[in-house]
Amino acid sequence: MADFSEKNGIAECVVPWGRWWQTVDEVHIEASLDEPVTTKDLAIVIKNNRISLTVKGKVFFQGELCKVIQADESTWTLEDKKLIRILLAKANPGADNLWSALLANT
Repeated sequence: MADFSEKNGIAECVVPWGRWWQTVDEVHIEASLDEPVTTKDLAIVIKNNRISLTVKGKVFFQGELCKVIQADESTWTLEDKKLIRILLAKANPGADNLWSALLANT
């Protein structure tokens, strides 16, 4: 896990497909794409304990989340056709509830 910075309240982790970081309340995910896409090319599934991101049939990541989220409070956007931003609302926010990884068993 990336060190949690109490100064700015953010812990960031760079991964092959982009990066993710967290605050005490939320988990932010950014997936960078090599080629432009439209929302029709994306399959993003966000559930309370699972997530998956598929682009043009290629799975970027999928699996059980490290901790539970509020799926109905979570969202995603496609920016400039090459950047996917996903915001996950933590079910149990707080500085004592930091995630050690995005996905369980990783």
